[in-house]
Amino acid sequence: MKANGVLAIRPADTPPAIPASIELLKDAVNIPGATDAELRHFGHVASAMGLDPLKREIYMVKRWNPNLQRETCTHQVGIDGFRRIAERTGKYLGQTPPQWCGSDGKWMEVWLDETLPPAAARAGIYRADFREPIYAVARFCEYVQLTKDRRPVPMWLKMPSNQLVKCAEALALRKAFPNELGGVYTAEEMGQAANPDANISDATIPPSKKMAESSSAIPPIVQKSQTVSPPELEMGIPDIVANLQPFERVLGTKYYSQILREIGGAEHPNKVPLEKARKCWKYFDACLRVREFSERIGSDEYRRILRAHGYETPQQIPALEEFAAILRLMKAAEAAQGAAK
Repeated sequence: MKANGVLAIRPADTPPAIPASIELLKDAVNIPGATDAELRHFGHVASAMGLDPLKREIYMVKRWNPNLQRETCTHQVGIDGFRRIAERTGKYLGQTPPQWCGSDGKWMEVWLDETLPPAAARAGIYRADFREPIYAVARFCEYVQLTKDRRPVPMWLKMPSNQLVKCAEALALRKAFPNELGGVYTAEEMGQAANPDANISDATIPPSKKMAESSSAIPPIVQKSQTVSPPELEMGIPDIVANLQPFERVLGTKYYSQILREIGGAEHPNKVPLEKARKCWKYFDACLRVREFSERIGSDEYRRILRAHGYETPQQIPALEEFAAILRLMKAAEAAQGAAK
């Protein structure tokens, strides 16, 4: 619909989306400490955009502002709000099926790997006056929202493919409808703004860390990486790692192939460069060492230590530093059990 010859974001006959009661708005926002003034401002923004906060089409979010040293309010549109704005243009003709890919770049229509998040997702938008759908790609390492210790927040850990494809869809909708959605972002897109080191320029990030954060990483997160391994994991490393295959039988083909692919950069051990082969060996050896503690300290204590770090199995541990920390705890538990006897 057009008003005075200009495409309107909200048709003139659409009633304002602001709830009649400030109490209803408080329930919709559900942010402790939100002031009435902030809520009224949010309500007017929602009304101007023709979006209903009670339907979760638009959100008010409070985030820590490091420059102001206090929390500030921002307004973010949900993916349903994006779709509603696109549909009001009269030119939105739907989408292509969503797709995901791993580090191999092969696109698929469903992501079934429960040990790894997808490396990227893409979505395409059909618009009436476009010949072809307009696509957008979102990479996991660029959008995953992390906690202070650089683990994915619960939603990204539980549903990484769903979160990522919403970012891709929002990107594609914004490209297809720039006049209506320019400068508007979803919560899934903006979650990464609060990530640790978000205000550090790329030039100050060590090369090893940049490399780790530009790949899909091993499950379940994008993690920090160090060139030098912790002392606990340096012992016993062969001078020349010519054959990694014995680990496949002990640790299982799935984890073995995953480490070869993501740490070694190859599908077969004979094709892994020497330095990367040594690093693969460290991961395999560390995983094996952690597994051996199941019998040494008992399965209950073993599971307790793993779960305290957020893991169910050693195959989920993403970084050599964390292997070392968990090994130290398990050694301490073993020593404590020995002293108690």
